[in-house]
Amino acid sequence: MKHQPPTAEQVRDSQLAKDAVVRAAFAKHEPWPEHALARLAEGSAITTQRFAQVVDLCAATPGEDHRYSTEELAEKTGMNVNEWRSACRKIRLHLEKHHPEIPRTDAGNPEWPLVDMSGRTLGERDQLYVGITEEQARRWRTVRCLASAPQYASLDTALRNKHVPVANDRFIKDMLHAVGVEGAYQTTGYIVVVRAGVGPDLNTYRGATNGFVSKEEVIAVAGEGPRREPSDQTGLWRVVHPEDPGGRESGPTSSRTSPRDYGQCPECFSPMTPSGFFTGVGCEHAG
Repeated sequence: MKHQPPTAEQVRDSQLAKDAVVRAAFAKHEPWPEHALARLAEGSAITTQRFAQVVDLCAATPGEDHRYSTEELAEKTGMNVNEWRSACRKIRLHLEKHHPEIPRTDAGNPEWPLVDMSGRTLGERDQLYVGITEEQARRWRTVRCLASAPQYASLDTALRNKHVPVANDRFIKDMLHAVGVEGAYQTTGYIVVVRAGVGPDLNTYRGATNGFVSKEEVIAVAGEGPRREPSDQTGLWRVVHPEDPGGRESGPTSSRTSPRDYGQCPECFSPMTPSGFFTGVGCEHAG
């Protein structure tokens, strides 16, 4: 009997089923804490180096619409198929030994830094497919940039370097100490504050600090008094310091208009400014 091509309805249903699998896999993935990603990025073992190379590739185009098969990864990274498959076989034991703090799968295994899906569940060729969530990619890019960013000796040194107004100095210190600070890093326009615990980095400008996960967190660390509002960093909040110079010295606000896209740095994928400079923390291309 001659094979009949699938009908338009069957093709549509197949695509809908595939999309549902992808959405579920991405929604289920829990991002690694940045300090765990930093250790992966700095790893000297060949397995971790291969994984870091693949995370670099995926982080350039994060999200559900971008997935790479084993063959595509080999083509784009220069690894051969067997080298990537070997890394996939060995990564579990490495993560068990060196990354006890990372999230776990439902089966109790260490979660990869990537979203992984089998070709069979996607209705595609029987290969492994990987991608990365937007949040994981953001954290990875931060880690990659911070690896070469100058670190301040202390928070006091950072605030002095940025000429933070006296009226804001004590407020910022009390607020950040309430959050917990692991380190402070130098950028052109603000201080990147890495949390001691889980959560996104905080960007401290002279007039405001961005990167809080909720209004409740702002209140918990800064009190009810300071002005607080959603920032342009999706889903995050900012708190305005007592003395607010405004403008660029206060960082991104909750403007209703979408910022213009001026392109990305080819090395760290951070945004380009209108003047042609990149904004990546510690990136050699940064202005």
